[in-house]
Amino acid sequence: MAKLLRLSPAVALIALAFSASPAEAARPLTTGFTDTYFATNAGGQRPARLQDARAAGANIVRIDLSWWAVADQPTPGDATDPGNPGYNWGAIDASARDAAAHGLSVLFNVFRAPPWGEGPGRPAGLEPGTWRPNAGAYGLFAKAAARRYSGSYPDPAQPGRNLPRVRLWEAWNEPNIVQMINPQWEGGQPASPAIYRSLVNAFYAGVKSVSSSNIVIAGGMSPYGDPPGGERMMPALFARQFFCLG
Repeated sequence: MAKLLRLSPAVALIALAFSASPAEAARPLTTGFTDTYFATNAGGQRPARLQDARAAGANIVRIDLSWWAVADQPTPGDATDPGNPGYNWGAIDASARDAAAHGLSVLFNVFRAPPWGEGPGRPAGLEPGTWRPNAGAYGLFAKAAARRYSGSYPDPAQPGRNLPRVRLWEAWNEPNIVQMINPQWEGGQPASPAIYRSLVNAFYAGVKSVSSSNIVIAGGMSPYGDPPGGERMMPALFARQFFCLG
């Protein structure tokens, strides 16, 4: 069963509200869903899941875009070029294409660093793709992704047509838990908020450089937290540190 998309669309709606006209502000709440099948199409179930989302009144779906899956090796040449031979976009192209075919807009959640994009010295036992992701490389990849899904990039699987336009971009997700970013703590002090701040800034610059109308969304935090030093940083503490509020 698809999961209702909660935190991220809320942030998107808040961002949109600042520039919305009174008529736009009066529109009903935007509904969106996220489902692992949207990205993987395991068992060929994606079309049915997308149809379920559409039938439930959704007009947005969040699709996980794994940086690692697209760029598992260091990218030769220009990393902002979506046609770089080091990238493998096939699976994510299909996801975007299928969503558009069902009349659904896409919100890409871009996360999970490839091994070459992590910082050195990742301790054993931590979730791969989460250790000190390289913000600079992440920003370059974000620009490549935004260029590919700008609405004007040719679809390699459909000559004469372009890949779908994607305006909504989420930088990582639940950055306050060890399953997504590490380290959460260092020397007894919060570490993940500063790591995530660098990622968001680089991601924003990359996505916005392609189109100023793109909307960048900071990842929704996990709603629960542990005492200092635990695996889940309390979201209010994470937010204060992220925004440098002390």
